[in-house]
Amino acid sequence: MNQIKSVAKQYKALGYPKRLMIILHLNKNDNESVGDIAKVIGLSERSTSKHLRQLEEAGLLIAKRRGVFMIYRLPLKKPTLLQSALKNI
Repeated sequence: MNQIKSVAKQYKALGYPKRLMIILHLNKNDNESVGDIAKVIGLSERSTSKHLRQLEEAGLLIAKRRGVFMIYRLPLKKPTLLQSALKNI
């Protein structure tokens, strides 16, 4: 049951176009700050942070604090759903 919940959370996280844009951007540009990502996808830093948090909670991103900044990247071992999404876009 936990695996089903995990996969459902991943689908929900990828179910919004701006979050898919974040994934695509991080697939090409590793280790980006919220501000960098916000500029690329055209949202405020606050909205971008919310989307990043949802992706991280779904296990689709990794966040690390670097000084005062949060830096985001895709996991080295990408979940199957994420691999499939990147392959089909």
